[in-house]
Amino acid sequence: MDWSERLQQIDRRWIYLFIIVMVSIAILRPLGLPVRITDTTRMLYDHIESLPPGSVVWLGMEYSTGSIAELNPQIIAVVHHIFKKDLKLIVSGMWQDGPMIAQGLIEPLAEKYGKEYGVDWVNLGFRAGGTPYIRLMTEDIMEATAGVDHFSKPLKDYPLMQQVPRLTKEYVDFIIVADTGTPGSPEWLAYVSDPQGIPMGVCIIQMSVPGMMPYVQAGQYVGLVPGLRGAAEYEILVGETGPAVTGTDTSSMAAILVTLFIILGNIGYVMSVRRKEQE
Repeated sequence: MDWSERLQQIDRRWIYLFIIVMVSIAILRPLGLPVRITDTTRMLYDHIESLPPGSVVWLGMEYSTGSIAELNPQIIAVVHHIFKKDLKLIVSGMWQDGPMIAQGLIEPLAEKYGKEYGVDWVNLGFRAGGTPYIRLMTEDIMEATAGVDHFSKPLKDYPLMQQVPRLTKEYVDFIIVADTGTPGSPEWLAYVSDPQGIPMGVCIIQMSVPGMMPYVQAGQYVGLVPGLRGAAEYEILVGETGPAVTGTDTSSMAAILVTLFIILGNIGYVMSVRRKEQE
């Protein structure tokens, strides 16, 4: 068997081994492969960047554990930016898992930036009710949440919630919604953002991008972070490379290796055809 035939019949175990090795290298020592910043990610970043210190950002955590691979890195990157800018953060969720996920992500970042719970950020926790719940918050947050947070502690004891009695433009400067379904960002747009005139951006999984782009093009969303790739872009913008950049490195390395093996197989095929023609 000559080399052209060997190229066409590379043992798949060697392919798997090469992919495992290269992906492991990318995980242990991220390569920092170039990532082009998309316009929608930069738009969301620029809007948060434009907010003056002390502004209140509301984060709607409308997703479950099934989407953490794409959305968690986005939330980490965005919260890095929020705390770096010295903004206030309020978290809520109409999905049961959302506020619980947020707590695990935000607590370490709050500690890193010296942010105090109740003063700089608050987690209102999960509340059932869907759109009636978020509509009620525009009238009275205490009533909508039964006056307690994620830990069932009184909201009236927190200085931040004393400053923000209602989810209105008077008290909240920006809304970010991370979602994978209903209720999600369209409901936030229809019942809070548009009626109250509060600018809004979204963090979504990659497959939801086509359905969300018309809202961005119409100016109803000020920006959009698309999937794991968007999370990597945001990490680069905020200067906090993390799991998203690592994830894009690993997927890029795997794609490069697979493409290389396809090219080698085709080179072997072409050379073997030419050899047979010469014979």
